[in-house]
Amino acid sequence: MTLFEIPLTVLPYLKRTERSLWRHRIRLRDSSDEPHVGVALAHGCEAIITYDQHFQDVAELIPAYTPEEFLVLPRRTEEDHDIEG
Repeated sequence: MTLFEIPLTVLPYLKRTERSLWRHRIRLRDSSDEPHVGVALAHGCEAIITYDQHFQDVAELIPAYTPEEFLVLPRRTEEDHDIEG
């Protein structure tokens, strides 16, 4: 339940033309995960939350955490967000 108390945004898949812009940067063992990474990168997501270890293949592009790992990370406040951007 704690995970669902954190504000989050659910985003749709990218359109085909947008996906092609990201595809060359994303290399995963399981290509069915590539659309998720493309959406996260295109929208400036903080991280991907998953139990799927394949996302570690793109850790240099965007961090991937299990829900348990994510919950122990320090949270940014609205005030931090306003200061940084």
